[in-house]
Amino acid sequence: MITVPNVVTEIVNDSPYLSDGLYRGLINISALAREIRPQVESTLMKRVSNASVVMALKRHEFRRDRIQQQRHPREFFSDLSIRYDLSAFTVRNTPKISKQISALQEEGWRAEKAFITTTKGIWDSTIVLSNSLVPALRKHLVGANYSYEYSNIAAITLRFHDDHHETVGLIQYPLQLLAWRGISLYQVATTMDEVSLIMAQRDVERAFQALKQLVEQAT
Repeated sequence: MITVPNVVTEIVNDSPYLSDGLYRGLINISALAREIRPQVESTLMKRVSNASVVMALKRHEFRRDRIQQQRHPREFFSDLSIRYDLSAFTVRNTPKISKQISALQEEGWRAEKAFITTTKGIWDSTIVLSNSLVPALRKHLVGANYSYEYSNIAAITLRFHDDHHETVGLIQYPLQLLAWRGISLYQVATTMDEVSLIMAQRDVERAFQALKQLVEQAT
């Protein structure tokens, strides 16, 4: 028969954040119990008391060997850079938009010091690029249907260590740091080895102060 401790153990073991936070005493057990009780009740298909969940959390036996093997996402950030004077454009997708964006990208990549990233969605595409490339965008995207245009944009790019693959929460962690500080993002652009956080230029200083700790802690 599945019991409350069984379900609580499964929930905790499935989350590296919960395991690490509880092991280090960083999580309020009563608050966590209230948060996961609906999940426990759904699994058991019956009502359970908050006290029983609290007790199960307090009695949970941590697999210390497993916790010690779990590396925190902050350990995987190796470098940080900032690009100012950017603009962002979102255009509706059309049969010819891919060729237009490809021509823009080719010109942008030839400009070594310029920044350009493009994201193609189902209905529209977003281009973030250096202001120096805006004339090229206007030239190549003739007739494009613009739905959004933003200036005074900046990008903070975080680079990862080589062994970061399959690390749980790698992208979520810096996003959480910015969300806690009330910093909103226009876009998140990623490759296998880096993530660029696109934001209003006015938020760069606060974002930098939050994110530079990741690189400092990882070195």
